[in-house]
Amino acid sequence: MTALPRDNRWARLPDLAGALIAGLLLGFVLLQTKTIATAAEPHLPAFTEEREAAALTFVRRHYPDLLPLLERVRRADWKRYQQEICEIFQFCEALTELRIRDERRYQLELERWKTESRALVLVARLSTSNSAEKPSLQSDLRDAAKRLVELDLELLRLRIEELERELAEARDEMGRAEEKRDLRIQERYQFLFDLARRRGMMK
Repeated sequence: MTALPRDNRWARLPDLAGALIAGLLLGFVLLQTKTIATAAEPHLPAFTEEREAAALTFVRRHYPDLLPLLERVRRADWKRYQQEICEIFQFCEALTELRIRDERRYQLELERWKTESRALVLVARLSTSNSAEKPSLQSDLRDAAKRLVELDLELLRLRIEELERELAEARDEMGRAEEKRDLRIQERYQFLFDLARRRGMMK
């Protein structure tokens, strides 16, 4: 694998960077049909150079400031680095599938990932910053926290809209079924009667 570019600003980062990555990126990974699930740890794909390249391309495209932290993890803990790469790759793949189904949710989920990544970088910078830098970094971190809450609310509103739409469709279907109740009873009876006759259960 080709090493990522060095950045002297990150030379002082502690080996806890791997733990920071694991804690904040875990849970971004598994996209289900209508939500990103974090209730259970997902089964990750095997690490390969191709998946590593795809994951790093995704990070480079959407939040390149995360690359130095990943490089730090790669040097400190190869096994953890592989896990992080596989998680990012799986998230990237699932996000691509989501975009086909729901562009609006795709945009929100992508922005949430970028904002979480930004928060991760700010936490790492705070851990090594001097007193003069801390107020600005803390302000940026608060802004990131605020945006994350806003994104969570937007995703909840989107879910509520989806559920309300499904409920309205179910109510329409229920109304049509009620209107044809007698017809449906007769059709169901006839089906069962014919089935029994075909199986020789009735003369």
